[in-house]
Amino acid sequence: MSEDSSGLRTVGHSDLGGYGDGMQVLREGDAVYVGHFGPTGAGTSILDASDPSDLRLVRQWTASSGPGAPTRTSRRSRRASTTASGSSST
Repeated sequence: MSEDSSGLRTVGHSDLGGYGDGMQVLREGDAVYVGHFGPTGAGTSILDASDPSDLRLVRQWTASSGPGAPTRTSRRSRRASTTASGSSST
């Protein structure tokens, strides 16, 4: 793996099953817990990091839709509203 100018080295990578809006990451032993915040709807992901060069997505939960949860609009519905009105509201 390559090393950047600050001396950090990439050991492994996960695309989090396509939910790449992870904001908080915590490693505990061989588990990596990722808290998401963003439009994807993912809430928490857990990865197996027993081999850091081969991270494996173990489980994902969706975000709560309760009070205070971010609202989500799919790309398809945003595109449809843009087409229907001729301008985007996003």
